Amino acid sequence: MTSEEKKHIMLEARNINNSIPTAHIALIGKMKTLRADCRCRHHHKSGWGRPPEFLSYVQDSVGEVKTVGLTGCCYKVLDISTDYGECVDITGVRTDGPKKFSIFVSNDGKSWKQVSSKLQSTAAWPSTPISARYSRLIWEQTKGSRGFHCQLYGLPTKAQLNRRQISRCLKGPLAASPASKSIPTTCVPLIGTMRSLRTSCGHKRGPLTGWRKPVELLSYQVKGESEGGSDGVVGCCFGVLDVESEYGEKVEIVGVRTDSPNEFAILVSNDRKTWTTIASNVKHTISWSPTAVPARYSRLVWEETPGTNGFHCQLYGLDTPKQKRLRRPNNISEGPLIHAEFKPTLPPNAVALIGSMRSLRAQCNCNHTHSTGWGKPIALISYVSEGGPVFSEGILGCCYRVLDVFTDYGEEVSILGVRTDSTKRFSLFVSQDNKHWTTLATNLRGTISWDSPVTAVYSRLVWQETRGKPFHCQLYGLDTPTQKKLRSPDIYSDVFDAAEKLIRGKMSRRGQVTERKQNLNPNESRPPPLVRMTSEEKMERWTEDREIKSLCPDFQPAASKICLRREWITHAKIAKILEFFGEDFESCGQLRDSLKKLGVFTVIGRKLVAKGYSIREDQVRRQRCLMTGHLLMEQLCSIFGFLKWRKAYLALALLYWLHLADPDSIIVKLGEISDRAARCASARRLAFDVAIKFAHSLVTKKRSQTTEKKADELELVNLESVKSKCRKIFEEYIDLHKHHAYKSAIEEPCRAYFNAHHNHCHRDHFDVHGFNWYLAGTSAAIGMKLPLVPYLHDSCNMGFSAYWHAKGGDEMWKEFKKAENFGKRFEAIYKVKTMSGGRMGRNEECRLEGNMGLPLQFGQTLTRDSTSRTRKWAVYMDRLCYFFTREFFCQKAISILIQENSEDPTRMGFRKVLEGLFYHYKNLSAEDVEAENVLEFIYDDEKCVYDTDRINNLLFIGGITKEQVELPKRRGIKNKPEQKDETTPKLPKIDFKGSQKLLDLVTKKVASGAPQSEIFRSCRASGLGNS
Repeated sequence: MTSEEKKHIMLEARNINNSIPTAHIALIGKMKTLRADCRCRHHHKSGWGRPPEFLSYVQDSVGEVKTVGLTGCCYKVLDISTDYGECVDITGVRTDGPKKFSIFVSNDGKSWKQVSSKLQSTAAWPSTPISARYSRLIWEQTKGSRGFHCQLYGLPTKAQLNRRQISRCLKGPLAASPASKSIPTTCVPLIGTMRSLRTSCGHKRGPLTGWRKPVELLSYQVKGESEGGSDGVVGCCFGVLDVESEYGEKVEIVGVRTDSPNEFAILVSNDRKTWTTIASNVKHTISWSPTAVPARYSRLVWEETPGTNGFHCQLYGLDTPKQKRLRRPNNISEGPLIHAEFKPTLPPNAVALIGSMRSLRAQCNCNHTHSTGWGKPIALISYVSEGGPVFSEGILGCCYRVLDVFTDYGEEVSILGVRTDSTKRFSLFVSQDNKHWTTLATNLRGTISWDSPVTAVYSRLVWQETRGKPFHCQLYGLDTPTQKKLRSPDIYSDVFDAAEKLIRGKMSRRGQVTERKQNLNPNESRPPPLVRMTSEEKMERWTEDREIKSLCPDFQPAASKICLRREWITHAKIAKILEFFGEDFESCGQLRDSLKKLGVFTVIGRKLVAKGYSIREDQVRRQRCLMTGHLLMEQLCSIFGFLKWRKAYLALALLYWLHLADPDSIIVKLGEISDRAARCASARRLAFDVAIKFAHSLVTKKRSQTTEKKADELELVNLESVKSKCRKIFEEYIDLHKHHAYKSAIEEPCRAYFNAHHNHCHRDHFDVHGFNWYLAGTSAAIGMKLPLVPYLHDSCNMGFSAYWHAKGGDEMWKEFKKAENFGKRFEAIYKVKTMSGGRMGRNEECRLEGNMGLPLQFGQTLTRDSTSRTRKWAVYMDRLCYFFTREFFCQKAISILIQENSEDPTRMGFRKVLEGLFYHYKNLSAEDVEAENVLEFIYDDEKCVYDTDRINNLLFIGGITKEQVELPKRRGIKNKPEQKDETTPKLPKIDFKGSQKLLDLVTKKVASGAPQSEIFRSCRASGLGNS
């Protein structure tokens, strides 16, 4: 058998050659792509989601076209069926495909007969044609090709010749009309409401046009605009573009103007249900005048828009009164101003009208929850708001799209005009009942006024597009007593008086708040939720007081190393700070609601900036941050609008700044907030943390100077008093220790890894994005709540890396685990700073066993059973928990706290606390302690270091550590002889709650002035000495 016969197994009885006769034509029919044998999840059946017609050389009403060809989805199976509408005689096949294919034919579309297999080139059998209505071309594999063509050829028929008509592109009612490439001068561009129908695009993006551009950019002229000025539009991913226009009345269409390099079709309809094609394969400007097509709706359809940077296309027709109004600038469509004369300036008696504003939902296809650009408060669009001028650079719509601003004035006002610096046209609507709206003006741009006032209670300003710079816009009208009061700077005087009274009262309360009994058990009293989102239940579940046995088995060894009690691990100072501000809101009725208003916050910010920079309040608007160069009031108002339920907390924090901080501190902290306010959501959350933590530190420092007890007044005999003071000191220190442990085990090693590889972008974005994954993983794995609050829905994982699994991870850990490097930045550790990429080794950045997902999803995967990811993450938790072991924590805590730094009032009195703990330890311990003071007891002279075991036992009495340890015999301790009963433990369990009888006995002896020795003998004689 010859090679040619092997290629055509099923056609071996026919005469086959490699050239198709010139009299035979390409057969055209309705094509369909059958399901490809592909295991991917793509919804399309061909490569890149292209239509099946791309397989053909010739299509309907077109000569031979040059398409990019077709492949199977993922280069796998491709099965194309064609319905010719009648029986045709197939005489050959033309192809440029490199892969073998088969041909099937059928007359009913159900029973298929294979007529050829393993074809790979053009073939013809003109003497023995095959008669069939349906055909199928099947490729088992299309790998390695970038698109090919294949089409069956056959004898010409009348229907096939009609389909191949290429002399004109006009269809339907225009089939007999003359065509021209110029539009008559009497015709005008038709303007209507445009929308883009769903494109045939292979990905899941929301916008229906390329680069998210508005579909109106397709037109040469839009409502109220002069001709030209836009850069055109394309289809999404340069694919299909289907644009529908509604004219609101029947218009006479006589042509189309375009600069599109791709062919398109024109369809018209009067009911939006039945569409008639009046032209197809149009590629240039064309007119069919004097014939006109009446229609209310039109559609322009491109099957493909590749290789273009944006084009225009618009239908032209006969002019109508409505089309004239739509083309006229500053068109007044209806309402009381239809015959009014407009002026470009505002009258001198007009004042800015102030009301309650809100932004209606913007027509935006993104997933943002806000309706304005960057989530800014809608009141920033005003020139003047409650309490005085608004300090901002203006506002935009979300994603530069539709912006709909609703204002309620609370009473009937008289509107005289509108002031704006917007470069985009907008519409103005008014209403008396918020139900029936009257269009006052459309296509407005620039400041404008009118002589006859228009009365209304509600107003709406609507922009269809807000691309460009931020802008302001505000209605002006006649003044009223209510409007005068709203503009007055003293409108919030009662709020400030209440806040000042609250702050003064809090400062003068002698220990009422500081002496408040603290409850660190999260199961009994929880602070306000820190993450107000759908995942707040996850956060609470991760950080609840779980037993070690309930953790994933991979994390239990690391968690068991921690010497602290469980409630200290699941407690963070940030919860106490929010609770601290919550007390203020509970004690002062309506303060929370008042501080949520933008006007109140603006006044607070204005006073704060004026105090920090020593300027007048009227100069605040132009004041920029010394550190970032941003307008301070713009940044403060921006972060205020983003915070939602935290607004009142931020306003109250700035009030504390205003009363307690010095100007230099205000400038520095405002710089930190300004730097984060202009960035992403995660950075703005950090700005909020900066504000409330600084406010709390100011209050703590001020109150400690006036209300704290002196250290000498501490009652050593009262165990509860000693424990309370010990808890207050360690609550501050443990948060500091957590922060330093987090830096030494997570933050700085990760930054050092990126620095070694010169990836400065990831290095510098760790504290903005990457840390969210580490915080979520720590909370989920071992239930530890760190001082920082993670943003669980952060989608940018810049700064995340599996750095401990890199080549130099162990070498880097040897430096970070040293006590002298605890909490230091990596730049301060010479051996780490000088590590190169070669020593560190290249690791797959931002990956740890597969896709990380959101921080919420990453944390959830660590709460399940043991997996390869949990086993790797256990290394990070083990090194974090190293800093909470008894040997490290006790040594570091005592060496820092015993210094009693006068600059930190929270540490004052710690030595007295140690003396109190030592006093009760001698009484309650089963040992005979011979040391005269606590320093002699905890200091090991032989090793010249603190004895961590003895420190641990003292802190156990203070409620800090979770268990006692048995002490070895050394100087200062004389162990009691062991009892004969070997089952009796050497260190019996101590009941620190005490016995009521023992407490009564001690109290009575102390009141009578008995010496300590007599009190001890009475306790031992009563048999209650070990209680």
